[in-house]
Amino acid sequence: MKKVIEAENQIVAQHNSFIRHLRIELTEMEYDIAYFLFSKVKPNDKDFMTINFTLRELREALGKGFRSGKNYESTKYALQTLANKSAWAEYHNEKGQRIETLIRWVDTYEINHGSGHMKAIISQSMKPFLLGLIPGGNFTQIMLKNVTALQSKYSKRLYEILKTYMYNQTSKEFYIEQLKKLLNAETYERFADFKRRVLDVCVSQINAVTDLNINYETRKSWGTTDYLTFHFEHKDLGRLAEAKRSADEVNDFWGEAVPENQSPDVAAAVHRQPQDKSGDELFEELWKKVLRKQGKPKARKAFGEALKNGVSYEEISSVLDSYNAYVKAEGIEGRYIKAGGNWFAERYWENEYTVTKKNPKNSFHDFNQREYDWAKLEKLEREYQNKKYGFAN
Repeated sequence: MKKVIEAENQIVAQHNSFIRHLRIELTEMEYDIAYFLFSKVKPNDKDFMTINFTLRELREALGKGFRSGKNYESTKYALQTLANKSAWAEYHNEKGQRIETLIRWVDTYEINHGSGHMKAIISQSMKPFLLGLIPGGNFTQIMLKNVTALQSKYSKRLYEILKTYMYNQTSKEFYIEQLKKLLNAETYERFADFKRRVLDVCVSQINAVTDLNINYETRKSWGTTDYLTFHFEHKDLGRLAEAKRSADEVNDFWGEAVPENQSPDVAAAVHRQPQDKSGDELFEELWKKVLRKQGKPKARKAFGEALKNGVSYEEISSVLDSYNAYVKAEGIEGRYIKAGGNWFAERYWENEYTVTKKNPKNSFHDFNQREYDWAKLEKLEREYQNKKYGFAN
C-alpha cells in the first residue's frame, strides 16, 4: 500500500515544447503508462536508469486493480503498443537552434514471471524532454494522480497542455482546427460535436479531479467560430482538497457501479464501459435496439473501433434511443430507416436527433389544424359588438 501511495503522488517533469507540440494519438492506458514510467525520472537526473516495478504495482498505481488474467493481457498489450509508437518532437539546443527528432517512449521491457518483477528502459530519444530540465527552467511538473484520474484521452492531453502555460498566464487562445490536431480530435468536423464530445467532457473532468479550474469562450472570425480561449486558475485549498478526494475515488474505482451519491462531475469523469460485460455483450444489447437489422458484422466492427477511441457504450445507447424516437415521430419507414451496419459505420451517434411537436391534423382534409385562444377571441367579439351596437353582453 505504501508503494501505491508513493507512486500516485509522484511528480512527472517534461519539457514544455514536448507537451505543447507533440502530435500523436495515445489511448487512455498508454497515457497512464507513459506518465507512470516518467514519474521514475527526476528533472536533475543525468541519464536514464532501468526502471524496476511489478505489473501489479503499475495497475494499482494507475487505479486499476489487478484482478484477472484478462487485465494482465490488456496491460501487456498497452505496454507493447506504447513501445511501438513514434512521433516527431521538437526542442532548441544550447545554440538556440530548432531541432526535430523522432522519439519513442520505451526501448524495451523485461518481465520475470518467477518473481513478478518487470524492467523498462525509456528510449534515449526522450533525453532532451525529460533530463537536465532544471538549468533551463522551461518545464512543467504534473502529479501522476491527476493524470490517471482523468478518464478521457482528450482531457489528459488538454490538461497537460494547459499546465504548461500556468506559470505566467491565466488564459490561452487556440485556433480551433489547431487545437483539434493537438488533441487528435479531427474526426469531429462540426464544432457542435467537438464541443459536446470533447471540450465539455474535458472541462467537467479537469474541474472535478485536478488542481485546475478551467472554462472557455469562443470567438468568431468572418461569421464562423474559429477561435477558442481557455481561462484557467489553480484551485484554492478547499476546492483542491475536494478535487483530491474526487481523484482518489476515481482511481480507486474499478469494476464497480458509480455510487448513487457520487457527484455528477466525478460520475462524468468515470468514463468507462460496464466492467462485467464484454464488448460483444454490449454490442448485442445495442443491436436489439436497431430498427433495421442489416449489416451486423460491419456494425460490430465499428462499435469495437468506437470503444477503442474512447466513445462510451452509454453515449451510443443514448443517441440510438434518440434516433429511434426521431424515426417514430417522423413516420420514417422501410428502407428510409438507416440500416444498422451503416448507422454504426457512419458514426451516427455523433448526430443530434430532435423530436419536434407537430400541430394536430384535421382528419377530413388532412390540413394542419390551427390552435386558437378562445377566451381572447370571445373578448374581441364582445368589444366589437359593443362598439358597433352599443352593448357588451
